[in-house]
Formats: sequence, structure tokens, C-alpha cells
Amino acid sequence: MQKKQKGLFERNNFLTLLLIVFFSGTVLTILLEYTLTILNAGKPTSSIEPNRYLIIREHEPNFNTIVQQSDEFIKETDSLKVRGVPFEVDEESYIKPSRLHKKAKLNIYFLGGSTTENIQVLPEFRFPFLVGRHLEKRTNVQINTFNGGVGGSHSVNAIINLFAKIVDKNPDIVVLKNVWNDMAMYFLANGYRNTSIRGVLGELKNTNRINSLRAFKNLVYSIVPNIYISLINLKNLIYREQSSTDEHAGKRNINKDLDWNNFYIEFERNLRLFIAMSKIWEIKPILMTQANRLQLPLPPELNWSLRHIKKYGVYPEELIEIYNNATKIIRKVATETETTLIDLENLIPKSKIYMYDIMHYTDEGSILAAKEITKKLTPIVEEILQKK
Repeated sequence: MQKKQKGLFERNNFLTLLLIVFFSGTVLTILLEYTLTILNAGKPTSSIEPNRYLIIREHEPNFNTIVQQSDEFIKETDSLKVRGVPFEVDEESYIKPSRLHKKAKLNIYFLGGSTTENIQVLPEFRFPFLVGRHLEKRTNVQINTFNGGVGGSHSVNAIINLFAKIVDKNPDIVVLKNVWNDMAMYFLANGYRNTSIRGVLGELKNTNRINSLRAFKNLVYSIVPNIYISLINLKNLIYREQSSTDEHAGKRNINKDLDWNNFYIEFERNLRLFIAMSKIWEIKPILMTQANRLQLPLPPELNWSLRHIKKYGVYPEELIEIYNNATKIIRKVATETETTLIDLENLIPKSKIYMYDIMHYTDEGSILAAKEITKKLTPIVEEILQKK
């Protein structure tokens, strides 16, 4: 009589047992997870779940591109040079040229918005870079200057960046130039804390998905960094071409009761907080006013550039008054806190030679700003060097 052959599972007892344990464990895990989901419905998973965060407004690390000027953008200027402008960012999100020396004797950080960023100025003429070169010639020591300017950044962004990115990097001097973007926060969001328009408070909708995506990006970058950077640049280029150049589209044409007295109070407090933080960390704070061409009558191109503001019912006369009041606050705070002030508004002529619109520098404007900033910083730098 022929013996009955053993089946696959009978011939592999260990494998059979392993499969039984695996499937049983999987079923039990699913049942347990389902049960806990029902029991924990509506309950927070953790008392410190990171669903909200403070925004560090900065450029994409290692980003580089050639900045071009659109026809729409050119319409709002009267002396902009039409050309391709190289724009490159280092691994710490500062605009290049940045860390020229590995062991510099002095480190100076510039914070502000687009008038510090100087995206339309050639790299070698951007004033944060030029100031470093001028100071090196005057002091004969190696000095690093860092351009932390980002279009749209305001004073609260500067406070966050100072604490999050700068205080532990051995900074000697930190220079702040903000006013227009602080005003813009009240035009756009009636304050600094809006989560959708340049605000400082962000909200994570799906932390697991974001963390997984970040981990995947980091993995790709570690394996093929050059390909990754090229893809990021391509994505940014495509996105900028397809999206509106106005980040506030859909936010205007809204009647708002703007509380400018509250703005003045908040803006002054921000400046005082920035100065106090700097001094606590033994950093020399410097305040700068913002050069501008806000004087009547405005040239037609510049009047056109203010059309968005007019939709709020605020016209050039009132706008200039608000701007001047905010600038007076910068001067007042500098005086009362004994903080060095570089008054660029009075030092840079209100001419299209130096600004291609109401406040953004041409190459010539940035070069002049660098000279004026260097004059004010030279005795401060010399004093710091003597103490080292």
C-alpha cells in the first residue's frame, strides 16, 4: 500500500508555526489598534503633539537660480535693469557670497526683507556682502557677513531667526532693517499672527505625512545631492512661472478697520525685544531705517506700484504719513536704548539712480548703502576687535 505523501505544511513544521504566529499577531495587532481607536476617539494622542510651530522665514537651502524680470514687474519700476541676476543660497539659507572664511575674526548678520535681500542687485554689489569687504580693508582682519534678508520678512521673523539660527553661531553684530513689511502685516492680516499670510504661527495638518516626506527628501539628498538640488530648482522655476507673482491675491479688496495705533505699539515693542535679546546674548544690535522714494508727487510707475494699497482705501498721502511715523519709532527706540542707528532714509537720495521703485536698490543704491553702513560700523568693529 502506497504511503500518503505529507503536505507542504506537514513537511515544514517550523515554517507552519512561524506563519501561524505571524498571521495571529497581525490579526491581534489590527484588532487592538481598532479597539484603541474607538476608546481614544476625541482624545489627544499626546499633551505635546507638535501641531503648531513658529515659522523661520528663510530661503531654501542650497537654492540657486537666475532671476528674470517679468513684464508685469517691470511696469512697477522706472530704472530697473532688465537682465539675468544670479541668486544663490548656502546650506544655512543665507544668500551667497556668505561664509568666506572658516575662522573669521568677526561675524555680522543682516536681517530684513527684500531691501536687505536685494534680489535684483548683482551678488558682488549686495550691501551685506560689500560691507564685509570694506570692513576687511579698513581693519585688515577676516570678517564674515551673512545676508539673512528674505522678501516679505518683518520684525517678528527677525526675532525668531535671531534666537533660532544666530545666537549660537558666535555673532558679534546683528543689523535689522524692517518697516515696510511690518506695515504690510496690518494691511494684509491686521497683525502678525495670521497663519496664512506671512504670519509667524504655522499649523501642521498631517504631521506623520510631513515627517515621512521630510525623511524621504533627506534620504534622496544624501544619495544624489546634485540631482536633488536640480529638481528643487526646476520645481521652483515651474511654480514661479505658473503662479501669480502677487502672493496676496484674494486677500485684498477687503474692507478692514486698520488699527494703526496698535501697529505703532507692536512695532516699537518688537524693536525693543530684538535689541534686548541681542544684548542678553552679548551681540551688538544695530537698527537701520529704510531708504525710500515715498515723496509727492510720485512718478507714474511708482504710483502704479501702490495700486494694491489703494484698494484698502489708503492713498499715498496717508501711506507716507504711516511710514514716516514708523520710521520715527525706529529713531526713538535707537535713542532711548542707546542703540546705534544707521539712518539710510536720510543718507540715500530719493532718486531712481539708487532705487528702481519706491524702496528697492539698484546696483548703485546698494553700493552707496554699503559705504554708509561701513562708515557707521567701522568704529564699532574696531572696538569689538580690541576687546578680543
